[in-house]
Amino acid sequence: MNKICTKCGQTKLLTEFYRHRDTKDGRNSYCKICQNFIVKTYMQTPVGREARKRSNKKYNQTPTGNAVHRKLSRAHRRKYPQRIRARSAVGSAIRSGYIPLAHKLTCTDCGNPAQEYDHHLGYAESHKLDVVAVCVPCHHKRRIREY
Repeated sequence: MNKICTKCGQTKLLTEFYRHRDTKDGRNSYCKICQNFIVKTYMQTPVGREARKRSNKKYNQTPTGNAVHRKLSRAHRRKYPQRIRARSAVGSAIRSGYIPLAHKLTCTDCGNPAQEYDHHLGYAESHKLDVVAVCVPCHHKRRIREY
């Protein structure tokens, strides 16, 4: 059986439409390709990102989501032990007053208020406290340059 996508206007098989129990034929009015494009575009908007955050937070509070989150966190800690130790050392240094809170400083790259620290020399034991205060956009730019 065929159906016409109301977005692209093409005639496609019913299997090319997601299920939707509230419609007469049990299928969405948009084909899977159009629906995926709509969702992807929406998720790139500020409203979509907030919706995803709320959804993820709600899922992580379920027993299944909590278990998945714990499993992924453990895997991350096993994969990157130096990062975890370095970040922990910075947290301890901040609590003891050795390093000021990042938000009290300015970004070393752009001069805007800083929000976090960057381990600019890496996470090795000898460099775990060699950090610079940066804002989030500059931190992302530094990480992208690394890869």
